[in-house]
Amino acid sequence: MRLIMAVTAALLTLGAARADEPTTAKEKPQILVTGRRALDEKSLRAATREFGKSHGSPAVVTGQLARWRSPICPLTRGLAPGFNAFGSARVRAIAASVGAPVDESEQCTPNAEIIFTTEPQKLLEDVVSHHEILLGFHWISQTKKVATFHPPIQAWYVTATRGRSGQETVDDQIEYVYGTTPPGTPGSHFVTGRSTSIVHVLVVADTSKLNDFTIGSISDYVAMLLLAQPQTLNGCTELPSILDLLSSECGARQRPEAISASDSAYLRALYAVDLELTLPLERSAIYDHMTRELEGQR
Repeated sequence: MRLIMAVTAALLTLGAARADEPTTAKEKPQILVTGRRALDEKSLRAATREFGKSHGSPAVVTGQLARWRSPICPLTRGLAPGFNAFGSARVRAIAASVGAPVDESEQCTPNAEIIFTTEPQKLLEDVVSHHEILLGFHWISQTKKVATFHPPIQAWYVTATRGRSGQETVDDQIEYVYGTTPPGTPGSHFVTGRSTSIVHVLVVADTSKLNDFTIGSISDYVAMLLLAQPQTLNGCTELPSILDLLSSECGARQRPEAISASDSAYLRALYAVDLELTLPLERSAIYDHMTRELEGQR
């Protein structure tokens, strides 16, 4: 509870500029989904496994995948007012389309901070000094590495562990070391009795590196970062992803300019699967869900 209150206080401070932002562009943007090339059934199943592994990073404490449990309240800053409003509306629209919880109130407390800046490293130094908890679970010796910006867009996740009793604590070094993280169900090879939820995400974007991209593409990219916790941002799997947009690994291959069918299928699977399952079973359920959905689009 102490750490959850600390996260709330930190995000309230970081999002203090919310009251000054105009409430323009209230209409939700249309969701556009890019397609994929046809794969046979065997190849599609292999491709969904590769895609799922690259798009889901296991939490440090539980070793399981994480998703939002509390409604998402995005706040975008650093752009012109209309673009800020568009970015936040886009996140809400994509989240709702895949079954993630969304807070539609204009006065909600932001828990998804999207900050565009020309000085990303300076911003992170301020986070370290005043709101280090927003960098998520890390050891003190890792702070410098964790808080080093790698352009052009990067995200930091605060996660929480919920135990079999329903108690939930924010994942933190102290809680982890002293064993106060809520316990799960011992002895089962299938269900852990614990799950991991995302409680806050900080996204920082270097505007000087994004001149060649549209606000729509960048907003979709950010939405994918917020809704999942990708293993890597520099991959390029068989199935196309909006995360390919900024990857250096895709070569001359055409990259999606909007959230892809594979992205949507992955997110819908992530927000439907039982997250108390062990990681292999979580992933297997996600792969099956993705395969069925993508096969249905043939």
